[in-house]
Amino acid sequence: MRNIAKSAALFLGVALALLGLWWIARNRGLAGTDFMMEEMQWLYRGLVLVAFGVVIAATSRRIR
Repeated sequence: MRNIAKSAALFLGVALALLGLWWIARNRGLAGTDFMMEEMQWLYRGLVLVAFGVVIAATSRRIR
């Protein structure tokens, strides 16, 4: 059961970090143009999501 929780937490952390990076890339215009471009709230949300993802992934390694 702990392996499932550990794997799920790691997957969730990586997925959140990647989604945050995608939002940052779209905000900076690196992934095409759309409504997110140069809207600073998407940059901040992306940074927060990357931080949460890294914390979740890092703590998943501590699950025994």
